[in-house]
Amino acid sequence: MRLRGRSKINTYLDIAPLIDCVFLLLIFFLLTSSFIEQNGFEIDLPKAVFSSNLDDKNITIYVTPQEDIYMKGKRLKLSDLKNALSSIKKPVVIKADKDVRLGIVTKIMDIAKACNVGKLSIATMFDGPQRKNSNAE
Repeated sequence: MRLRGRSKINTYLDIAPLIDCVFLLLIFFLLTSSFIEQNGFEIDLPKAVFSSNLDDKNITIYVTPQEDIYMKGKRLKLSDLKNALSSIKKPVVIKADKDVRLGIVTKIMDIAKACNVGKLSIATMFDGPQRKNSNAE
């Protein structure tokens, strides 16, 4: 009796569908991702032990160390701020440099409250003890 040897099975992996799936996933993630808008101002925020994360749906008012006021990328005078805030009902966050005089920030807060903005906050940097990550070993 004669034994036959095993015949070789030709295996061929077509990677074209795999590449298609990878490109589709890449396009999906690019289209659904949101990018964080970075301002072009050099602001050193004051530090605080108690702080919370801010929502992205806020209107942000920046106050530079030279006490220039910016909102939505436009430089504003203190007198023009009331007109800019009058139609806004969203929460407002003031990001003022730590070396800015308190009087300027107080005037901005007064103008915002007079315009009945939704909520008013002052941005700070977290300066408390580092939180431990429960997943880290």
